[in-house]
Amino acid sequence: MVSLRDWYIEKGGYYKVRAEGGLSYGYLFNASSSKYDVTKFGKSDLSWLLGVGINLNKKIGIAARYTSSFIDIYKDTPDLVYFKSYFITLRTEVNL
Repeated sequence: MVSLRDWYIEKGGYYKVRAEGGLSYGYLFNASSSKYDVTKFGKSDLSWLLGVGINLNKKIGIAARYTSSFIDIYKDTPDLVYFKSYFITLRTEVNL
């Protein structure tokens, strides 16, 4: 992942804002479903991600990130059905 930081606060010794982007790898350890054949779920996933964050002070920040898969996570689906993994992460960060 690549993170670009800006708006340096000299008094506190930290950067106020950041943007980040990169790739993420995921592995499926276990799955269960009453609707789908879980043997057709892929075990590996490769995703891209973009995010932004702001530090309210040197210790506390908030961030948001969007992650989306390059790969369909369910094999053998009809052409019009896609199972793509995607999610939005919102978080509070505490730097000790």
